Amino acid sequence: MKKQRGLLLLASLLLVSLAACSSSNSNLDQTSGQNSGVSEMEAAAPKEVENEVVYLDQFQLTGDELELVKIANLAAEHQNNGDEQAYFSLFDSKRDPNMKMASHTITGMLLESASVKSETSALLVALVTTVENGENTRLYRFTRENDEWKITDID
Repeated sequence: MKKQRGLLLLASLLLVSLAACSSSNSNLDQTSGQNSGVSEMEAAAPKEVENEVVYLDQFQLTGDELELVKIANLAAEHQNNGDEQAYFSLFDSKRDPNMKMASHTITGMLLESASVKSETSALLVALVTTVENGENTRLYRFTRENDEWKITDID
C-alpha cells in the first residue's frame, strides 16, 4: 500500500511538473513572440541608420582640400536627393549641357586623397559606395573658376 501511495504521489508530482512545464513553455512562446516583435522593431532601427550617407570626413582638413571635400559631399547629397539644378551648380561653366546626373544612391564615401595640382587644378580621389554598384573609386576633377572650386568631371 505504501508503495502504491508512493507511486501515486510520484505520478501526481510528475503530472504537476509536466503541466507546469507546459504552461511555462506556452508563456515562453508568447513571450518570445513578443520579443521577436521587439527584435524586428530593433532590427528596423539600424536599417534607418544604415541608410544615412557617410560623407567624406572633413576633420583635420583646411584650405583648398577642405573646400574640395565640401563640394564632393554636396554633389553626393544633391545626387541622392535627385536635385539636378543644385548638383550641376557645382560644375564649371564648360560642362556639357547634355551631361546627366548619376542616378546611383550613395551610401558611403571615404577620402583617399585630395590634392591641389596648381592654382587652377585639383583632384580628389574617394572610395564611394552606392546601393547599386557597391564600392568604386571615384575621381573628382576640379578647376578654379571666379575664385571658386568647381567640378569639371567625375569619373
